[in-house]
Amino acid sequence: MSIREKHTDKMEEILEKEMYADEGFSEIDEEDQRPETQKVMKQERRQQRKNRRKNWKLRNKIAIVLSLIVSVIAIGYVGTAVFYSTHFFSKTVINGIDCSNKNVKQVEEYLEKEVADYKLTLLEADNKTEVIEGKDISLKYVPGKQVEKLIKGQNPFLWIESLWKGRNMKAKIGVEYDESALKTQIANLECMKEENQIAPVNAHPEFKTDKFVVVPETDGTTIKTEEFRKTVITAVNGANEKLDLLKTGCYEKPAYTSDSKKVTEACDAMNKYLGATVTYDFKPNTEVVDSSMISKWVKVDDDMNVIAGGGLVGRITSVGPNWSRVTSIISDNSNVSGMTLATGDNLIVSGDLQMMAQGVIPFSKLVDSQDAVAEGDKVVTSDISDKYLPNILIGYISTINKDTNNLTKSGYLTPVVDFEHLSEVLVITDKKQQVPGGGADGE
Repeated sequence: MSIREKHTDKMEEILEKEMYADEGFSEIDEEDQRPETQKVMKQERRQQRKNRRKNWKLRNKIAIVLSLIVSVIAIGYVGTAVFYSTHFFSKTVINGIDCSNKNVKQVEEYLEKEVADYKLTLLEADNKTEVIEGKDISLKYVPGKQVEKLIKGQNPFLWIESLWKGRNMKAKIGVEYDESALKTQIANLECMKEENQIAPVNAHPEFKTDKFVVVPETDGTTIKTEEFRKTVITAVNGANEKLDLLKTGCYEKPAYTSDSKKVTEACDAMNKYLGATVTYDFKPNTEVVDSSMISKWVKVDDDMNVIAGGGLVGRITSVGPNWSRVTSIISDNSNVSGMTLATGDNLIVSGDLQMMAQGVIPFSKLVDSQDAVAEGDKVVTSDISDKYLPNILIGYISTINKDTNNLTKSGYLTPVVDFEHLSEVLVITDKKQQVPGGGADGE
């Protein structure tokens, strides 16, 4: 046994005694004092020490490896961040163009090439398409600061997010083109030709078999010219490759759809008229007519207002076995409560045969506090009369004068009915109060 081993064994013996003392043993077991036992114990302790040294070395190696890995990752992360300080993240799209890992110069060059080959595809109704080419309007790319601003706006240390999260950005690309040539290109499009434009049709009541039903609206192809031009110019300035005319609202839309409350209300009102008792007059005999005939007399105007018989003629004041007498609204003793359709302001329409010879009849007592009533406005029967159903068209305002009291207005309107050529008259014998919306007092 070498001196070193003896010294080691001696030290271990001392430490062992101290260990036993610390653990409260007053003496070592006699069996442990035997040479063979001590030898085994020494071997075990040596093996334990070797294992501890081995474990310590392994832990050190692991720590060193981990430190190296962390350092490499940190260096790689920072290095990548430095790269993305001058380059766009992966999965970066600018104006629909993939600019992943490109620097400003590369993006500018790419945009320039794209502009040189630029085409604007117009997606029209009925799956039709038309194209405006950049070369036809002398389109060219003008470098600017937009791309540079975008790259300065990204945080390079957040590059790792781009591995799973894309970025879709917009940049105002500088372009120049011949404005006159663009206007010519727009004007020459097939969709802009009058013969290719079909006006939209509103949803409306239509008589079917025995009642009015709502016919759905129809989309047309009438272009909103100014809005379309502005939309095309915006698309060219942004170098957009596609323009959907439907999605961008370039077509005229129906004012009323089948879901419009006004359409369903008009349909219901027209069906109420079909349920009235009606006579076909101005012949030696009178005859009760059916809903099919009445449906020809009940119409709706462009604003979904129901008009009975085309316009108000008057009311029956006396009847005989085979005749009836009608007091028309143009009679000198006639007064009808009316209202302006646009504003709902009330007025009185008075008969005047002398004025009717000039094609007009007077109105008075118009309270136009907002000064909103204008020439050409429709005048209909009001809902305050117990003689007439509401919203029957009387005529159109032709002149307006302010009264001396500065509170009301008067003037003349042109009746919608041609009183010189009457051949058919709709006579409603139901009381006004029996029709929903009917009023009460006054004429």
